[in-house]
Amino acid sequence: MIFTGAGASVQFNKPITSVFKQQLSKKYEGSELITSFLSCPIFEDIEHVLESLKDFEIAHNNYMMKYLKNAQLPGIADTKDFFKKLTRERDNIRSDIMQDLFQKYRWNEDEDDKKALEFYITLFELVSKYSNKIFLGTTNYDQAVEQACAQSNLKYECIDGFEHYQGDISKWNGKRFTEEFNGQGTPVYLYKIHGSLNWKYDGTGNIEKDNRDIRFERGSGTNVLIAPTLSPKTAQTKEPFVTLLSELRDKLNKADVCIVTGFSFRDIHISEIFQEFINSGKDFIVISPTGYLNYCDNLFGEKFNSTEARNAWLRKHRNGKKLHFINEPVEHENNDKVFGQLLAILSTIKYNLKISSEDVTKYQRIPTVEEIFNLRPDIRYDDKEIIKFISENGGQALESDLRKKFLQPRTTMWRAVKRLEKLGIVEIIKSELQNIIKIRKILVNENEG
Repeated sequence: MIFTGAGASVQFNKPITSVFKQQLSKKYEGSELITSFLSCPIFEDIEHVLESLKDFEIAHNNYMMKYLKNAQLPGIADTKDFFKKLTRERDNIRSDIMQDLFQKYRWNEDEDDKKALEFYITLFELVSKYSNKIFLGTTNYDQAVEQACAQSNLKYECIDGFEHYQGDISKWNGKRFTEEFNGQGTPVYLYKIHGSLNWKYDGTGNIEKDNRDIRFERGSGTNVLIAPTLSPKTAQTKEPFVTLLSELRDKLNKADVCIVTGFSFRDIHISEIFQEFINSGKDFIVISPTGYLNYCDNLFGEKFNSTEARNAWLRKHRNGKKLHFINEPVEHENNDKVFGQLLAILSTIKYNLKISSEDVTKYQRIPTVEEIFNLRPDIRYDDKEIIKFISENGGQALESDLRKKFLQPRTTMWRAVKRLEKLGIVEIIKSELQNIIKIRKILVNENEG
C-alpha cells in the first residue's frame, strides 16, 4: 500500500499548504480582512485559516458569537463592525482561497507530466516486484497518478472508481474497485479520499469526472473536493468519500507493508487507520525529512521540547513495531537517493510471499546488471563499471581489488562505494582488516521463485 500527501507533489510544482498560505499572503497584501487571516502568526498553513472560517460558520448563531457581534468592548470601538463585516465576507474569503487553490494545483501537462511519469513509474516498478496489484491512497487533488498511468503506454492502468461515459467524461461507480480487472497492464487502484480538481456533481445526483481540470464554481457546491482543514471532514459522510475511505481502510488492513510519503499525519480519520496498521506489527515506511517529527507529534500526539526526548520516546515506542524512516525529501534531484533507500528496505521485507523465515533465503537472488541499471538509469559511468566488475566477480569483491582494478586511491574508491551503498545497490561488510563489497540481494516474486 502506498499513501501520498502534499509533500509528494512538491516536485510537480504543487506547494505544501504552508507555502500556499505564504503565496496567498503576498497576493492579498492590499485586502485587509483576508490578510488578517493569512498573516495571523498562530496559523501555520492554509488548513488553519480554513479551519478558523469553518469554526466561525459553526459558531455563527451561538450566544457567545451573538455577544461578540453586539457588545461594546472597552478600548475596541469597531468590534461590532468587524464581526458584521466578517459575517458578510466569510463565504467570499473562503471562495477566494478555494479559487486560488484550484488554480495553483491544476495540472500543467507539458510541465508536470514528465516528472510525474518518472517518479511514479519508478515507484510502481519497485512495488510491482512484490505485488501484481498496486493500491495508492492520497489526499492530493492533482492528477499526478492518473497522468503517470496514462503516459505509461498501458503498463499501469488507473482504477479510480469512475467508468467511461462519453468523450472526456466518466461517471462515478464505486463498484469498479471490486470488479475483476481485465486490463493489459498492472492495475493501480487510486483512492483520492479528499476528491479531485476534475470531479463535480452533475446536477442529477451523479458524480462525473472530466479528463481535464475544471474551474472552482463559487457558491455552487458542484465541486467534489474536501477543503484542507484540520478537523474531521463532514463531507466524508457522503459519496464518493464514504466508498473511498472504506476501500482505503480495507486495503490497508489486508496489506503487509505501507509506504507513506509527503504526508504530515494531521488528518484524524486517516491517522486512526495508520495507527491500527502500525500497532498490528506490519511494516510501516515513512519518507519525509520531518518523518520523526510528524510521526511522533501528529500521528501519535506525543509532542516534545527536544529531539533527544522525542528519540527516547521513539526508541521505546518501536518495541513490537516495524518502523522504517527515510529522512529525505521527495524531490526530482533527490529521488535516486530516496528510491535507493526504499529498495534496500523493501528487499529485506518478506511480504506478499507465503514463506517461513527459514526459507526466505531461497527466494533471494543477486539482481542482474541490467536490472540495477534499469532501476537506476542515472548512475555515474564510473560507478556502473564498478557494479559490472562486482557482478562478474560473483556479486562481491574486496575493496582492495576494486582499487587495483580501477587504479583508484583509497579515498576515491571509498566515496564511490559509499555512493552505491546510499543508493541501496551494495552493502559493505567488514571482515578482519578488509571490506567486502556485496551487491544487495532482492526478493523475487512467487512466480519467479
